[in-house]
Amino acid sequence: MKHLLLYTCFLLFVCAHSYAQTLPRFSSGNVTIAIPSFMPGIIPDSVNAVAANDTLFYAMHGQVFKKGVKVAPGSAVTLATPWQTIAAMAGAYSKKNKQQIINLYETGSKSKIQALLQGSNGANFLSIVSVAANANLRILAGFEYRNGWLVFTKDDLYGLHENYIVKQNGQYKLSALDDTSSISWNLGLFYKYEPRPLVQFTDIVMRDSLLNTDSVTITLTAPIPRSWVAIFYDKPGGSVTSLVQDDALNDLDKRPQKMTIRVPGSAFIEKGSYTLYFVCLNYPVQRFSKNFKGQKTRQLVVY
Repeated sequence: MKHLLLYTCFLLFVCAHSYAQTLPRFSSGNVTIAIPSFMPGIIPDSVNAVAANDTLFYAMHGQVFKKGVKVAPGSAVTLATPWQTIAAMAGAYSKKNKQQIINLYETGSKSKIQALLQGSNGANFLSIVSVAANANLRILAGFEYRNGWLVFTKDDLYGLHENYIVKQNGQYKLSALDDTSSISWNLGLFYKYEPRPLVQFTDIVMRDSLLNTDSVTITLTAPIPRSWVAIFYDKPGGSVTSLVQDDALNDLDKRPQKMTIRVPGSAFIEKGSYTLYFVCLNYPVQRFSKNFKGQKTRQLVVY
């Protein structure tokens, strides 16, 4: 699946003032990223990852910040590390300084960002990004990638950004990257969703049988507000029977963490006895492998 890491300029900014800040020490070491293979959009990857127990394990070389490192716009930086480059870019965008933005890019990418900023949509683009003050921009991780660094940042307004940075003449410069690799795609999804471990339900209440022309009502308490509940059963196919988010449209109980889900009998392939599995996650999912089992089960007879 082809995607474009667009000049790194795509909406990376925070406050409109610059001040001194302490950026993390730049280093690189061995890092293993464990990505659930059932996250939406994940590309199967038997070449670059080790697949085991519904997980893709990527052996990377880089630096990870588990809680994220907040970045404030900076001006007095030397671009001596990728983190300084991110801070400098945040400052340049917050001030809408076109020349400063262009100067942050390596030679081969300058013409692309210049065309964007000086084109018919340039002023509108800068106007939009300049209002993203105090967006809580954080550096999540950076990895050595294709003779450069692939850096993932996120803010509270626009979400995830993928940044490609290369070293040129002793400085780390932004660069355009037209990439088709499953590595950057899957890593991007991982940092988009930031998957947490599965958590246990405190209770599940439902009846144990129904007509296939009827529906079953399930009530439960979600351990985490706004979490997702996936329900699936032990029949061929592995698709999720029902996917509901706490306090969203298909949750019939609008109280926080209290959920009421209605599943029609038609959701089951045929009449018979089913084991229902319940999974609580912080991201949506449509399918599990045949080996995956939920943390809570209930028996249901459809007749």
